[in-house]
Amino acid sequence: MSSRFTILVLEDNLVMLGAAEESAGCVLRGCLMLDLSETTKLKTVRLSFEGKVKLSSHKSSCDIGSHQELLISHAWTFLDTADKPTKLAAGKYKYNFELPLKSELPPSMQVEGGAIEYKLKGVAEKAGLFGNLTAEKKIHIHRLFSLWSFSQTHASSKGTCKDRFDYELTISKNFFHPKESIDITVSIDPLITGLRVKNVCWGIVQNTSYHVPSKGDFGPWGKVITRVSHKTQVPVGDDFQKTWSLAIPDKKIMSYDGQSSFIKVEHRITAKIEILDAYGARSKIRTSLPVVIVPELSSQYNAPPRYSRAAITLPSYMEAMLPDCERAY
Repeated sequence: MSSRFTILVLEDNLVMLGAAEESAGCVLRGCLMLDLSETTKLKTVRLSFEGKVKLSSHKSSCDIGSHQELLISHAWTFLDTADKPTKLAAGKYKYNFELPLKSELPPSMQVEGGAIEYKLKGVAEKAGLFGNLTAEKKIHIHRLFSLWSFSQTHASSKGTCKDRFDYELTISKNFFHPKESIDITVSIDPLITGLRVKNVCWGIVQNTSYHVPSKGDFGPWGKVITRVSHKTQVPVGDDFQKTWSLAIPDKKIMSYDGQSSFIKVEHRITAKIEILDAYGARSKIRTSLPVVIVPELSSQYNAPPRYSRAAITLPSYMEAMLPDCERAY
């Protein structure tokens, strides 16, 4: 059996609530686990945490050039005997760590032209020519805002088409999670008779903007992440109203809404509705509505606690995970 070296964290999805100027930040906590299968001489046991932003036009159709920047760097040294390696007997060793993270850090983001990423990396350096033990773990930082503020208004689009009809498009709410369905309601008030809906096309467009220091702002660039068409011959009578559903794709082919000093991601629902009159003349509605796509954990931080759990005292981090070790800063 070979030795094992792993990084355990209390949460690999860290949450900062509210804007940077009002958030209290968050705390990264965990332990470095060293499980030696035999007596081993070690020079050092260390851990590092880094956050980087990488922008590049090589992976994107956006000509933004290249830029890399270190956002945060912190290191822990749990064992440092490089001059005289320490002999550790076979067994398990646990090294705790804790790091408060400032609210100014941008959230993790992954888009076509770049990424903001955070990573833990541990190294147990052996004496002699033996291979070192290494471990890595990605950490995701999310910035969440109150969903209550999104729920107070509903996006809508109104207009008149060539004195033929008045229309209004509305969506049930403004924020959604991946794989949810968006209900889009179309209301039409005909000004002439004989109208019918021939074709309806819905889509979601992801708009991404970039800021490259010393070069300026680029974008936004739009990317269609889903599109659905419906052919129909629905007659338009008085007080016409019909609701269509549009499924949000999986997270793998899109990014969450987010904003930082380097990358900004927004989403819009696009609509194209074709309407014919009694003589076959066509009228088209083209419009778009803003929509916010957020991770599912947003609901966890906005829902009130259930009464049955409100009086339960949760164990402390030290009691639950690391009862016999001291924290390292």
